[in-house]
Amino acid sequence: MQAGCAGPPAETVAIIDPMGNESTTQFPCFEHQTLLDLLDSHGISWRYYAPSPGSIWTAPNAIQHLRCGSDWQNVIIPQSKVLTDIANGQLAQVTWVIPDGRASDHPRQNEGSGPSWVASVVNAIGNSAYWANTAILITWDDWGGWYDHVAPPILNSYEYGFRVPDRGVTVCEAGIRVAYHSRFRKRVAVYKGDLPFARLGIRGFASRRPLGLFRLHPIPHELSALRGQVRRELLSE
Repeated sequence: MQAGCAGPPAETVAIIDPMGNESTTQFPCFEHQTLLDLLDSHGISWRYYAPSPGSIWTAPNAIQHLRCGSDWQNVIIPQSKVLTDIANGQLAQVTWVIPDGRASDHPRQNEGSGPSWVASVVNAIGNSAYWANTAILITWDDWGGWYDHVAPPILNSYEYGFRVPDRGVTVCEAGIRVAYHSRFRKRVAVYKGDLPFARLGIRGFASRRPLGLFRLHPIPHELSALRGQVRRELLSE
């Protein structure tokens, strides 16, 4: 099934207005500036590894100038090619890696291999020359529908969502914490530096970077290999 700019002409998605209403729809192919454009304008290389070009998880496929322009060459299919690029020393400066459905951890839609897939990518970095200067950020795109006893704070009609795990791994530190869903803008803060992110209209540019991952005087250490056990979840109706 194709989605985004590659979707069928009759496909639509609901548009949320500032009041939280979903009263309009449009074809799921948008046109606006993105973080990828800012990386391009500052000569910072990037790649986006995904299971298929038309997946709903292939974010550049939802932006017209990315899907139909020269930047589409930076979208690498399938996602497993990231392991080859790590081994060959061909990673871009900024890299996104998206799993396929089997390794996605989505309830009832996975085979339990998600932890092993994540571990394979992290361990490949840890055993390469990239380990000395790479920050790995691991997160999930939603909370999976599970119960959370902590109600999220309400800022507006769509923030915050339920909490999701958030893990950072670098030569300086490896830690895990819990973050609210809508704080994905924290990922932007990692890259921000001198880039003019205000042009993107993203809220919360005062967000602090996770500086524990970037200590000024790091004590380098070897990565203890992550162990991702393949397991099958038994879910009740």
